[in-house]
Amino acid sequence: MAANIPEFVNITSGELGALVDEFSDEGNYHYRIARNLVRYKDFNRALREINRAVEKQPDNPDILLERGALLYRMKKVDMAIRDFHKAIDIAPEDYRGPFNLALAQEGIGNIDGALRSMNSAVTLKPDSVEALSKRAMIKMKQDDTAGAIADLNAAISLRPKMASLYNFRGDINSKENSIESALADFKTAIALNPQLGAAYLNRSYLYLSQNDLILARRDLESAKKYSPDAPLAAIIEAVLALKTGTPQQGCKRLQTAQRGGHTQGYGRQIKQLIAKLCQ
Repeated sequence: MAANIPEFVNITSGELGALVDEFSDEGNYHYRIARNLVRYKDFNRALREINRAVEKQPDNPDILLERGALLYRMKKVDMAIRDFHKAIDIAPEDYRGPFNLALAQEGIGNIDGALRSMNSAVTLKPDSVEALSKRAMIKMKQDDTAGAIADLNAAISLRPKMASLYNFRGDINSKENSIESALADFKTAIALNPQLGAAYLNRSYLYLSQNDLILARRDLESAKKYSPDAPLAAIIEAVLALKTGTPQQGCKRLQTAQRGGHTQGYGRQIKQLIAKLCQ
């Protein structure tokens, strides 16, 4: 009968069997629909679809990891963590389980647990640049600067042309007052990616801390081309305004950032500067 259907005229019996298997596999069908819905940020419908996929294939680690990631994005963190633990139990050799678990644990402030999980991820996949760089971030939350630098050095040896790694290491060196090392890292990051606004911002902030206002402003202007809404840009601009005797200009810039919601991670500093400049 299939030979009478145009789509199947030239298909072999083996290919037809594979096609039937694919379309009869409801778990993967719902999984694929869920992933497409996530791309369009239709999270509620995506969750309904992926729940159906889990019902059909409860021991599929890919589906569990996908649902866990979706639940985490929907701020259902406890449920996400349960899915990640299930995926680890099913596929203990897959680094993605502990990697995703570490991100979720970090998100709820369980830094010790996040580090243990990310250690497992790195052990399972020591050449994962993403796992190494994420572990460096976690280590910084424990004030383990040396450990974070070691992880970034390892990541850079694996991906020597990844600009963001140098920017991250430069930021750590800057905080540790290793000025020359920090400047070298920012220079490399910008050479590798001239549109990396974060590197210009971090170098601008470093110049500002050294009271080099000309270079600080130069890098700030470059950063604003690529990261115009970055909260650190508003802070640098406000401090420059204060140092150059134009506090109202800085006040206006901070208030614009605050009204636009561009304060990620810097809300307290911006609020303090507004209180200081906008009297």
